[in-house]
Amino acid sequence: MPINYYESMPWLPAHSIAADISSPLKEWLLDEGSLTERLKQAHRNDFAVHVLHQDKGVPTKDERHFLGAAGNDASIREVLLVCEGKPRVFARSILPMTTVENGNQRLLTLGEKPLGAFLFANKELRRGAIELCCMPASQFAEFMAEDNLSESVWGRRSLFFLNGAPLCVCEVFLTEPVKSFTP
Repeated sequence: MPINYYESMPWLPAHSIAADISSPLKEWLLDEGSLTERLKQAHRNDFAVHVLHQDKGVPTKDERHFLGAAGNDASIREVLLVCEGKPRVFARSILPMTTVENGNQRLLTLGEKPLGAFLFANKELRRGAIELCCMPASQFAEFMAEDNLSESVWGRRSLFFLNGAPLCVCEVFLTEPVKSFTP
């Protein structure tokens, strides 16, 4: 069952609120590279994807608007990105069926493989807008330590175009990101 976590939360263009966010979180939220690769680097490759839900569904009105009204039917995939045995990021991907049918069927068969690795390996990928949102940590209580639930968490959602077709990836940081690992 998908998580209904942000229908009423205001997503704002990254440039309009980035100044209000502390570092290193801001660096992670605004990074236009692969979050998968950055997490692997920061956690010495101790990284896994845990699929929570993947099925056909209807994106929220806000998601359809962000995607440019790409249709009501989509594959919705929710995962946890786990590093060093702890959930670090909740991710929700909206893959409109028109996008999947436009030569992107492989998106439906990723299983425990990271979407980011697939996307950033594709030469036909183009990144669009990034929006940010601050939301109550309590919405993600089942994935977080109890002492963090009174806090807020930050998320970003990115619009991507794969073979010219849109998809949306939302990533919510469940813990404060560590600085990138440097040997």
